[in-house]
Amino acid sequence: MTGYITKPPGQVNASLIEFLPELESEYSKYPMKHERWLQPNEQGPKGEPCFVAATTTTEAEEETTVKKDYTFCKKGPNGTGYYSLMCRISYINLHNRIGSVAPTGCGGGCPCFASQANREEHDRYDDCKRVIFMRSVCSVPNDKKASNHVINSATAMSNAPM
Repeated sequence: MTGYITKPPGQVNASLIEFLPELESEYSKYPMKHERWLQPNEQGPKGEPCFVAATTTTEAEEETTVKKDYTFCKKGPNGTGYYSLMCRISYINLHNRIGSVAPTGCGGGCPCFASQANREEHDRYDDCKRVIFMRSVCSVPNDKKASNHVINSATAMSNAPM
């Protein structure tokens, strides 16, 4: 796939799982090509609920629990709990959380002074961050359409009169 994401799908999927383990799901595989986002009150493709309420009293406990095909969301239309990766709210919450999993060790803040391994880690993180961003802003769960949307928005902004 060319455009906003330039790496092959296998590398992108590995990066997604490296930084956000809950994305090890058939629902979130890159490139996504689903018809529409599901709503939290609907059922997923296998008949599972798209929302499961949190069961423990502490958010910290819930945040560390990976539930297959779901992501833990502090905020959502149905409240705190696990939202299906088929729901856009999952990616909005992941976009809000992605900064907390950023790699460290940039040698003074600039990646150009970091080791090769550290620069590669930052590159993988950037791929993950881009995919999560485009999924959080696109009206359909289709990475090709999301990539086009992001590129078209950036082009329109750069061509706008000052």
